Amino acid sequence: MTERLTEEWYDDMEQFDRYAPKSPNIEINCGGDDFQRIIDKLAEYEIADKRGRLVVLPCKSGQDLFGIYNGAIVDGYADGYLMEKISVDSNSEHWIWFQDKYSKNFWKVSFEDFGKTIFLIREEAEKELREMEGK
Repeated sequence: MTERLTEEWYDDMEQFDRYAPKSPNIEINCGGDDFQRIIDKLAEYEIADKRGRLVVLPCKSGQDLFGIYNGAIVDGYADGYLMEKISVDSNSEHWIWFQDKYSKNFWKVSFEDFGKTIFLIREEAEKELREMEGK
């Protein structure tokens, strides 16, 4: 487990985040300006994560994907244009658009579908399909 760089502070009943190494094991001045920029960026990510604004994408825009649909593997990709509009539905579920390479149909894919019905590697999709079929 890593140590957090940020902590919550209250000033006149208003919450704000500030960051500074809280550990005596981290010396902020040991690496000069470069080290300070790294600490600043990590703290920015940590605050965004804590506030629910940090999303790690399961794939790159335009990346080839392999989906299992109706007992077959569908070659597709993460739609680049639509991926810029990553959405969160009413259940706070993140999803992107999967586009079939051949039919050009596309459908909504939840981040949780990756590794279950959507794969980055064709061999993994084939292996999962065999397991689904009981082979």
